[in-house]
Amino acid sequence: MSQAPHQGVQLQESLDLLMTCAAFDQAVSILLINDGVFQIHTHQNPIEYKLKDTASIYKALEIYDVKELWVERESINERGITEQNLSLNFQIISKAEVSKLMQQFEVIYSY
Repeated sequence: MSQAPHQGVQLQESLDLLMTCAAFDQAVSILLINDGVFQIHTHQNPIEYKLKDTASIYKALEIYDVKELWVERESINERGITEQNLSLNFQIISKAEVSKLMQQFEVIYSY
């Protein structure tokens, strides 16, 4: 996931897709890169855009047994985000580790 939240309904639809897959016993993992790291930033104001708080949606992923969550270190550093500003405990990996991580999966959905 590389897009910032609150730019339309695409993010909500992507999260719905991931939760649907997880509900049907598909293994789902999430990697946040680039502006996607803002999706779990603690200081969101979605009411202004009449959209859902994506950080809250991410918290619901535990119910669907989605536990493999990663965020790229360089992306959070470049945007001035600290680990304390993340609403969930994502595993932080380097940009160099991203390609190795992606090789583990058969299907990759990108938003």
